[in-house]
Amino acid sequence: MATIPAISFEANRAKELAEELVKNIQQTGFNALSKNDFYDFVLYLLDKYSKERFLLKNSNYANARLLKAKPEKIKTSKFNIFLKFSSEEEKKDVLLRFIRQIINGEISMKGCDGENKLQITIEDPAVYFCLEGRMKEKLGTGHDTSFNREIIKIGKKDFFVIMSTIINEDALFAENRSALEKRIKAEKFADGTDKVVGLLMDGVSKMTGLNFSGLLAENIKDGITKLYKLATSLS
Repeated sequence: MATIPAISFEANRAKELAEELVKNIQQTGFNALSKNDFYDFVLYLLDKYSKERFLLKNSNYANARLLKAKPEKIKTSKFNIFLKFSSEEEKKDVLLRFIRQIINGEISMKGCDGENKLQITIEDPAVYFCLEGRMKEKLGTGHDTSFNREIIKIGKKDFFVIMSTIINEDALFAENRSALEKRIKAEKFADGTDKVVGLLMDGVSKMTGLNFSGLLAENIKDGITKLYKLATSLS
C-alpha cells in the first residue's frame, strides 16, 4: 500500500503560520469567514508554510488520503484558495507553473488520433482556469469541450501560440528566464521528460516543417532550448 505523504514544518515556519492565522482573525474577526472559507484558509496556510508544499506537489488523490477528504473537495479547495487567498505574485505564477510542470514531465500530454491536436490533462484547477482564460483572450475561443474538466484539447499550432504569450508577456517569466536557462544547461530533468518534450517537439515540427528527428536522444537540453526559441518566435 502506498505511503501516505506527510506534512511537516520548520520551527520558524510553524511560528509564521500561527502568526498569520492570528493576524487574520484579529483583523477580520473570528466569524468573518464562512466555515468552508475558514477551512480553505487554514489549508492554504498549512500548504504555504509546510516543507512539502503538498497541495501543488501531491495529486488530488494523494492529498485526499492525507487530509481525509474527497478528491473533489481537495480540487474545489485548491481553486478557492487560488481565487480568495493567493497573493498577486502567486496568481501571476500559475501559468509559469504550467510551463515548469511541462519541463518536469508532470503534465500528461498526448496527440489526438487523426487530429493535429494535443490532449492535456491538468489536475490543478487554477492552471486549468488560467490556461483556458489565456486561450479565450489570445485565440478568441476556448478549447474543445469535454465532460472531464481536467482535459484540454488544443490545436498544436494554437498551443505554441499560447506558449509564446506566456513566455513573452508574463513578467514573472522574464524574471525567472535566467534560472530556467541554467536549469536547461544543467540538464536537471525528471525521468520521462524526454517523452513530453518529444511530443512538443513533434508538434513544432509538424507546424513549422522543421525536422527534430533524433535530436532529443542526442541531447535533451538542445531540444528544449530550440523549443523555447521556436515558441518565442511565433506570432
